[in-house]
Amino acid sequence: KSHIDFYLAATNIENGKAEYFKIKNVFKEMEYFRATSAMPFVSQFVEIDGQKYLDGGIADSIPFEKAQELGCDKIIVVLTQPIDYRKTRSSSFLFKLFYRKYPHLVKTLENRYHTYNEQVEEIIRLEKQNKIFVIRPNVPLNIGRLERDETKIRTVYELGEKILEAQIQELHKYLTS
Repeated sequence: KSHIDFYLAATNIENGKAEYFKIKNVFKEMEYFRATSAMPFVSQFVEIDGQKYLDGGIADSIPFEKAQELGCDKIIVVLTQPIDYRKTRSSSFLFKLFYRKYPHLVKTLENRYHTYNEQVEEIIRLEKQNKIFVIRPNVPLNIGRLERDETKIRTVYELGEKILEAQIQELHKYLTS
């Protein structure tokens, strides 16, 4: 029932670029949710209007720049890694083997670590300038992308609650400044 615009990002497999979709009706546009969470190697492509998509995080891991482009003046970034975490280069063998028909997607996957790391550096810079607010754990979460252990999931969820509780006053100050 919120009147705030809600966007999802998905990676177009033909050009390897992020595309952003304004969601107007969650129930009628469920395919966009499927697309933005379709993980490489694990999920099938999601087809929307003749285009095929995978997870938006492939091409735009932390879409704060899109929020800036949309004119958002208060941006809250929620990260799942500590401040010192940086991605490392992945072997491109599987990318090339699995997605050989989609060279732009392969290139995006190969460069993802670099793009992500640049985004993290920019987030740190903007956070120091009080231009964005960041919520992140101070320790690695030690949970898999496809985690099924309910105890681990609950532990990470509770850690997230504690992190937010510790920052809620700062967040309020950021939002009202």
